[in-house]
Amino acid sequence: MHKDSRNLKLPGSWLRRWLVHQSLQHQLMLMTVLIVVISILLVGIVTYRQASLMVTNQAAVQTLQQLHQSSLNLKRYYSEIREMATFIISDDRIQSYLNSPQESMDSGFDEVFRTLSYFQNTKQGFSYMYIHKPLTDRIVYVGPSRSGRTMDEQLREILPDKETTAARGMQRMGPLPDSIEPGQHVFIFFQPVKDLYRVDKQVGTLGISVSEQALAEQYHSSEGAFDMTYLIVDKDLTVLSHGDKSLIGTRAHIDQAFPSDRGSFAQGDQLLVYEYAREWDFYLVGIIPMEVLLRDNRILILEVLLVMSAVMAVAILMVLLFSRQLTRPFGELTERMNRVAAGDWDQTIDLSHYGDEYATVSAGFNTMTTRIRQLLHQIVMEEKQLQEIELKALHAQIKPHFLYNTLDSIHWLAAVNHQDEISTIVKALAGFYRICLSQGRDMLPLSVELEHVEHYLVIQRIRYSDLFDFEKNIPPNLMTVMVPKMTLQPLVENAIYHGLRSRGQHGWIHIDAIDEGDRVIITVSDNGIGLDPARIEALNHLDASEQGTGSYGLKNVHLRLKLTFGPDSGLAFASNSMGGLTVTVRIPKQGGGNSHAFDPDR
Repeated sequence: MHKDSRNLKLPGSWLRRWLVHQSLQHQLMLMTVLIVVISILLVGIVTYRQASLMVTNQAAVQTLQQLHQSSLNLKRYYSEIREMATFIISDDRIQSYLNSPQESMDSGFDEVFRTLSYFQNTKQGFSYMYIHKPLTDRIVYVGPSRSGRTMDEQLREILPDKETTAARGMQRMGPLPDSIEPGQHVFIFFQPVKDLYRVDKQVGTLGISVSEQALAEQYHSSEGAFDMTYLIVDKDLTVLSHGDKSLIGTRAHIDQAFPSDRGSFAQGDQLLVYEYAREWDFYLVGIIPMEVLLRDNRILILEVLLVMSAVMAVAILMVLLFSRQLTRPFGELTERMNRVAAGDWDQTIDLSHYGDEYATVSAGFNTMTTRIRQLLHQIVMEEKQLQEIELKALHAQIKPHFLYNTLDSIHWLAAVNHQDEISTIVKALAGFYRICLSQGRDMLPLSVELEHVEHYLVIQRIRYSDLFDFEKNIPPNLMTVMVPKMTLQPLVENAIYHGLRSRGQHGWIHIDAIDEGDRVIITVSDNGIGLDPARIEALNHLDASEQGTGSYGLKNVHLRLKLTFGPDSGLAFASNSMGGLTVTVRIPKQGGGNSHAFDPDR
């Protein structure tokens, strides 16, 4: 996982690597040109989008006006149908015929036929008319010749019941396939005929058939700026009228229901405008491609491109001149720095004639070279002092060996005189100081650090008359892990002085180590008197706490661990199940030590 993360190449990293190897002038030119180009493109895109939106909105208003004119034509046509129906049902001859209980030659049949024929001929687009007389179930039909099944039977099949027409007034049905003209459709309007003297009595039904083509001519008759595709749909978006007659009766290709009686919306690459014709109870819809609406925008795009090209050319020329002027003083500064890098520390530069900022840069460069010369002189002097210190340190090496030899002499004298405790404590003290000094090494194998602790515990056991037991549980493979010197001994000392000594009875100290792959966890535990939670919380914040009584040594160890291994290392404190304290040391696993070959005297 980590290996894959290291090999992951972020997008644009190749561009950054390429820029690093370019001169400052080229970098400035490239970045400025990119900023100018991106800015111009953004302005062009926003301008085009806003212009397109304005054109679309304006076109929507214009197309709605054009559609509204077609809707007015339909409304006027509907009024004409209604007025004609009113004239017909109010005619005395029609009323007399429908109220006559008999059907004979003198009952007015011919008068009714002539009356219907008159109205039929006065209006284009009417396919046929008929009146149904319920008293005799007779139909008076006026229109094209009938063929096949009798027209009376076909008309009776679609005739609404008497109650429906009486309750609703004029009704529209259709579109229906025209039984006379194949491939055509008709709308049929049914008007109940009431007795003029008894308006609650229905004496017949008038049927007026209007061809779908006549209806289409009404909404196509309006002139406008846009060549739209018109269609009529009902509330379920079923096509009622269309230039393509094969689509009548199918569902229109409209993605959403109309949210209001009048409006517009974009669908794909088309603009749809619609208006509800309340008299007809359907929607008149106009469809126009966006390409037609936005054709004027092509000219706008060309103009924007020309302006952008001109601005870009001027911007590149200005960037070229500006970058040369800007980078010239940096070229002089780079040349002087190369001389300094070659060892010529007497270089100075004056860029004040380029401006105040460059004057500050040149003053900083001159101050730097002056300071470097001073530091070089100081280094020479310090090297002489270091040679003197090393000579003194060589003489000081005699003192540790003198201490070791003296302690060994006391050990053997005590052993010869059978002073076993003196012999033991002196030998432990000698081992303790050998590891403490260890030729100035800062890192020791864990096995040597444990040996250092054992020397210390030998002395403490004699001092406190076996106050405690000591156990260690360290896996063999961790014995060579390198740890900072004097890491565990302060923790053991803290356990004795602040935990076990005040307990008043025999206790124990355990040191354990756990291998966690890339790090080692070492714990120092005791069954002493422990600490209260507030004190433990303070110890777990040694980074921010002030040095206080009893915590200086712990804080010293904690900070040394963090300085050596980083912020993830350090000490952690917690109470254990025996009432004592457990201190946890977290360090990364670093091998390299050899516990068998390590000799602190060398």
